[in-house]
Amino acid sequence: MISENDLIEEFDTVKKSGEGVCFFKDEMQTYTYNYWLHTSEDRDLLVVSKDLVDDELALAVIHQAPLSLPLNQPSLYAFAECSEKFTHVFVAPSGYHGYLKGLNVIDRSRLLLCVPIYRCEFVGDETPEEFRDMQLHLIPILDWTRAKHPRLRVYFDNPATGGGSDKSGVLLKLSVLSQEIENLNGVSDGFIEIKNWSGRVIEILSPDVDKFLLISNGGKEELMSRSEVLAHVSEFAVG
Repeated sequence: MISENDLIEEFDTVKKSGEGVCFFKDEMQTYTYNYWLHTSEDRDLLVVSKDLVDDELALAVIHQAPLSLPLNQPSLYAFAECSEKFTHVFVAPSGYHGYLKGLNVIDRSRLLLCVPIYRCEFVGDETPEEFRDMQLHLIPILDWTRAKHPRLRVYFDNPATGGGSDKSGVLLKLSVLSQEIENLNGVSDGFIEIKNWSGRVIEILSPDVDKFLLISNGGKEELMSRSEVLAHVSEFAVG
């Protein structure tokens, strides 16, 4: 259990923010990390934002957390109130993140990072490596004003550009995927296979210039224009 005295030893200002929650900051030259921490005998719940202070959102994340959360694997819970945008919370065990690391008096063994998310951003079974890569390169999880950044695993091959991946696929931003679809235009021997957060899969071929064939999970085929396929993929990514 992390105590208020432990925090006072490490941070300049520690204050109460709602029932049983401590608020403190880590101020850098160009940005500030804001922390909300709720501690108990069984677990420590940490919420972190960059620059923006939103006590209502942070406290809702903490107080809506289920009584039982695994300490050694990630989990998700639905976020019911106090957010106009976020729908769920991703819970990352201490081995998934580095917050409060390197502080001698802090016991991180039961420190769960609670991240407000859109449902399309995480599956819920991410490995520590995937979570860290997504946080660094794909989803700005500390930005509470962000738009949706859907999780997309993409298996593709484009002989015209030399781009592609192995069968396990790679995680791509929607903007990068959209560019790869543009690059596929008229490349009849290329393909793009996309899996979204819910496990649904679609495949895209381009048999001719400005013609795209979209194949859904059940094998249904639809011939689309460039603008139509891009719009469909955007909807598929978050749906």
